[in-house]
Amino acid sequence: MSDIVNDKVRLSPEVALRIEKAFGVSMELLLRIQTAHEVAKARENASKIEVQRYEPA
Repeated sequence: MSDIVNDKVRLSPEVALRIEKAFGVSMELLLRIQTAHEVAKARENASKIEVQRYEPA
């Protein structure tokens, strides 16, 4: 649990289900929160990622 909270490992659906059963928090909510966090982190690093735009021939 500490590794998940400290952003060292990703929350798996199985662990999310266990948290749901233990604490009554929806696993879907937990996984949506995690995805939103990961999207925000990717957006923060977007300027560091260089990709050439695809242009069809």
